[in-house]
Amino acid sequence: MDHRCFLPADHKWRHNKSFNGKVETRGPPKKLSGSEILEQVKDLEGMKFGKTTRHDLKHVKIMKHLAPKLIDGKWHMPPVPYTLSKAQKLTVYKFLEDIKVPDGYSSNFSKCINLEMRKIWGLKTHDCHVLLEELLPLAIRGVSSSKVYEVTTLPESEDQVVKDLKTLALGSFRGFQCFGGYLANGFSFHTKDIEKKRKNQNSGVMVKGIAESKNIDYFGVLNDIIMLQYLEGKRVILFRCDWWDVHKISKGVKIDKCGVVSVNTKYIQDIEGIVEDLNENADNEVEMNKGK
Repeated sequence: MDHRCFLPADHKWRHNKSFNGKVETRGPPKKLSGSEILEQVKDLEGMKFGKTTRHDLKHVKIMKHLAPKLIDGKWHMPPVPYTLSKAQKLTVYKFLEDIKVPDGYSSNFSKCINLEMRKIWGLKTHDCHVLLEELLPLAIRGVSSSKVYEVTTLPESEDQVVKDLKTLALGSFRGFQCFGGYLANGFSFHTKDIEKKRKNQNSGVMVKGIAESKNIDYFGVLNDIIMLQYLEGKRVILFRCDWWDVHKISKGVKIDKCGVVSVNTKYIQDIEGIVEDLNENADNEVEMNKGK
């Protein structure tokens, strides 16, 4: 069955004829009860599934080029587009064995690959996600067919964005995890309490912002690192920081003639007051619009 029938009625792939040459207008099939399923399969006793299953492709008239072919009295299975030869598999495994990733990005793939057997094992759930989403498109580039490569590099669809928003809207699991350090985008962060006995400093943070139509750099110090977990393995990392008041020029922040920025850590930004002001201004704008 063409699985496009499960897609939303307005999905763009329903009108794409590159799958079987037809536009998909059918809705999803009716959900069967247990007794209805048993009624449909009661005559399948003694049947063997395997290579003979592909013969059904001729009967349903889809993907005929993948149906088994009888050659010299033996049935041969045509390879699917994503099938790789032994040499191609070796190329992919060598790529994964030699690749270098940032600290904390994933496990060391070189320890999970056996080139002689052309197998990979011992991956954690996160490693599998990284492999499928990030590394596999790079590994098969120039090895697999262009169509397969295009499928693995499709941009995130709007459906996925909506799905992620729905997952966040359902709320996080109860409880949270706190960390003293975290690796984000290749940068190492530590809370200020962790650094009290260290010589290195990784608790400083800087965020670019806009205030009164001006670009402003906000500086702060990291107090807590909190991780919230959601459904489907999604997670959100939150940095709780103290922010210095950079709006008080010459008091909160100084910039010398060479452009070097000095921040006075005695002036802490009143974040709650700023949020209240923003909410009050937003409410005033709404009232003004209603008045118009």
